[in-house]
Amino acid sequence: PADVLLLRSSEGGQAWVNTKPLDGETDLKLRLSPKALHPLLASIDVSTPAGAEHAARELPALLRGVVLTEEPNDKTNDVTLELQLARAPR
Repeated sequence: PADVLLLRSSEGGQAWVNTKPLDGETDLKLRLSPKALHPLLASIDVSTPAGAEHAARELPALLRGVVLTEEPNDKTNDVTLELQLARAPR
């Protein structure tokens, strides 16, 4: 199960996530943002109040699309998703 979809990070699209509350494991797990989002979100700067306001205006249009998932199954540590964005390069 996923509670969040990582879109971007300050570490090149990767983040280490603590999943202990979900699965009881104490080691951190590497999670990666979709590579297709890197160029799309590269110009978004949230490091200043003005940048955050700009992002709040621009992100809904940039991220308009759908997330397609596989049918429910018994695989708890694996999931296949497809992110389809209207403004993503094809």
